Parts: sequence; structure tokens; C-alpha cells
Amino acid sequence: MKRSILQASVVLALAGSAIGQDLGSPTAESTTQVTRDPQAVALLMQCAAVMGAANVLDTYAEGSVTRADGREPPGALIARSKGTDRMRVDFAAQDCQQTSSVSRGAGYDVRDGKRERAPLHSTRYQRPEHVPALACVIDVARPNIRIFYEGVEQDRTGTFYHVKFVAVPRSEKTRWVDEVTSEFHVFLDAQTLVVAKTRTFVFAPDAIENRSTWEVRYSDYRMVNGVLMPFRLERFDNDQKLDEVVFSNVRVNVGIADSDFQ
Repeated sequence: MKRSILQASVVLALAGSAIGQDLGSPTAESTTQVTRDPQAVALLMQCAAVMGAANVLDTYAEGSVTRADGREPPGALIARSKGTDRMRVDFAAQDCQQTSSVSRGAGYDVRDGKRERAPLHSTRYQRPEHVPALACVIDVARPNIRIFYEGVEQDRTGTFYHVKFVAVPRSEKTRWVDEVTSEFHVFLDAQTLVVAKTRTFVFAPDAIENRSTWEVRYSDYRMVNGVLMPFRLERFDNDQKLDEVVFSNVRVNVGIADSDFQ
């Protein structure tokens, strides 16, 4: 146990050095403290060690996306990440070509050749969805994030430790926006401490009030260059299964260029 915690401490230090400080720390106007539950932090540190988060420099994953309703043929997906704050997803289907990229909290979307800046409320707290090992370290390293232990939960798929992240509001005026855009839930398998699923919100581009709950469930984990990477993701929108991602090629630390995220 001591060795796992030491390894995870290194992970958190590395993550902290990689994340920019533009997310906003609490100001004098804020009345909320940055509280962090010790049990939750300990679980996250163990998760980071088990999953090899310290070994992640960059990732590349390609596979297929199959819609749950079967109305469309599978599409092709390529997901990239670098560090803890740069990520890109390219998706190609029969009638759709789309790219979404985020770098240090800001990003853009390209759909059928038209590029637009992504709204800040959708990118400010973005995390690389295909790299759940980083879900245990990114928000711990952000200085303005509170961490809560929500307890042990069960469903038909297993038993989980539930950890919740929420940002400290920059002021009372921005409280709702800061809290809803940052809210993130991680569910750790109670036996292995591997990330079993995550939950957050997705927002409409033009209206932060229009949002839905987004859940990703991970399976078919395999060790790739010292990192546990999932080869299967199931994605749910408001508890309805939207699609399934199956990766055929996953690589870690391949030397991805910064220009891929520009």
C-alpha cells in the first residue's frame, strides 16, 4: 500500500506541472473552501498507481463507433491525447466528418470542413475520455477543485467507490456556471480500483442551460506500455445507451506532435 501511494504522489506532481493555471483559482469573493476528502484522495492515488497514470505522456487510439439504435453503419474514430490538457477526436461516418480538439482548456470543432471555436463552458474542464487512467489525477492536480467521497454504490455490473469533483466558484455570481461545468464523477471498481465508469455533463454549444448527463463505461482493459487502457467504451446520454466504441489499435507514448491540437 505504501508503495502504491508513493507512486501515485509522483503522478499527481507530474499532472500538476502539466496543467495550466488558466482554469481559475478561488478569489477573495469566493466563500467556499477547497475541501478534499482524505479517503477519496487515497482511493484516487491507488487508482493512479494501479492504472499506470504516471506512464502516460501521449496516447493514440483508433477504432469503430456503433450506434445503439443500429440506424447507421459504424463510423471510424481516432482519439489522441498529450499530457493532461490536450486531446483530439476525429470521427468519420457515412454522412459526417467531424473533429473536436481541446488544448489547455480552449478548443474548436470542425464539421464537414467548417471550423468553429468551441464554447468555453464545453472545453474548460474537458478530460481525455479514452484515457481513464488520467481521470484519477487530472482534477486532483487542479488547485480549485473540491473532492468528495460519495460512498460505495452497487448496480447490476458491480460495486464501486464513488468520487465526485466540483470546482470552487470564482464568485457567488459565477457559482452555478463554475459548479455545473466542472462537475465530474469517477466510479472505481471496489475490487481492482480501476476506473469502471465516469459521469459528467455535455452542453449545447449555444446554451449552457441545455445539458444532459453523459456516462462512459469502460471494459476490456489491456496493459499498453505500462498503462491500463480500455478497448471498449459504452456511452450513455441521460441513461440511454447512445453508442459503443471498440478500439482495434491503442498506443501509448508514440511522440504525438503539438500541432495535432492546433
